[in-house]
Amino acid sequence: MSVVDWQEVAKDLGEVCPSSTYREEAARLLVKCAALGPLTGVDRTAANEFRRVYRFLHYNEAARLHSVVDELLASLQRKNAAPPSTRNAWNYVVGAYDRWIMRARVAYVVAGLLEGTLRSRLNARMTDEYGEKWFMIPECVPSSLRDMIQRDSAVQSLAAIQRVFEWQDGDSLAGSAQALLQAVRDVMTTTSSQEKQSAAEYVSHLSFGQLRTFFQAKRLWSKGPKLEQLFLAPGNASDPPLKSTVDEQLATIQKIRNEVAHYRPAPDTKFANSLYAAARVARWLDVDLQHFYGAVDTRMTTELSILVDDREQFPMAAEVARRCIEKDCAFSEPLVLMLDSAPRHRNDLDEPTGARLACPYHRIRLRQILHRPLGE
Repeated sequence: MSVVDWQEVAKDLGEVCPSSTYREEAARLLVKCAALGPLTGVDRTAANEFRRVYRFLHYNEAARLHSVVDELLASLQRKNAAPPSTRNAWNYVVGAYDRWIMRARVAYVVAGLLEGTLRSRLNARMTDEYGEKWFMIPECVPSSLRDMIQRDSAVQSLAAIQRVFEWQDGDSLAGSAQALLQAVRDVMTTTSSQEKQSAAEYVSHLSFGQLRTFFQAKRLWSKGPKLEQLFLAPGNASDPPLKSTVDEQLATIQKIRNEVAHYRPAPDTKFANSLYAAARVARWLDVDLQHFYGAVDTRMTTELSILVDDREQFPMAAEVARRCIEKDCAFSEPLVLMLDSAPRHRNDLDEPTGARLACPYHRIRLRQILHRPLGE
């Protein structure tokens, strides 16, 4: 099969593919994809293949696609790596890209569930110690967060008043004075409404980064409300983890969460690091991260194993006979690899306990038994 000059194809299709930016990116992607497998064939001309990639770039970021292709190329260099695809290479890339979207969705859900847990426990702890209006007490709110909120409020107030003094043709002095009074009333109303909100409402409006500041403040961590106690799961450790260790895990989760939310390319395309970080924090909070997945919907295949990058490291629970763990089940592969608990580190994958195989039918019943024993 002759080698296709994709740059020449891009030039020839200038009229039907008018964007020079998309043409250039499509050519670059196709040059890379050529190392993954065939791109043209009897029913696939170079021009048609180019148009497919060109069109795909209109609703998918080029940087993300380059990241996926680079990862696929890197995987071919690993020991015992599978050979390049014998099928259409671009279809292979799109499949891997869709896989990233599925992983991103599950990782984002887990970050949200963990964030909800932190909000709930922070509010309960602070309310127990200082009452329902704890967020109005300066010592209970990190100074960095308090300054940020005050600065944002001041900026909004100044902007409202400044708009009053932007005179327009035909504006009267009386009309401008009336507008100024209304702006002042709006500011006072905003301040009054903040005082009337509940602690739960206050916490619910915090961003993930603002929520982190509570666990970064020294005076809140080991003194006063002693937030360190929130991360001391019974039977897991004699002492709570270090504040810096907790913040390191939260920073990892926040970084991946924001990258998914803004759909940005990232080197951790399989989200393993955020998975392990979330699993550690969840275990400190006395909740197994695996339960999060099972509790969302036992009918959905949202197992943690699909997020682990080195899946081949998992010892198969049925190495001799690869079948469903349910006795006398007649279903054959594909089987779902399930975990009883979330791995907190790659070393956890070396242990055979907890890894099981089940067919799509019986995995529902097994997950219900594990996560909903009381018929919840």
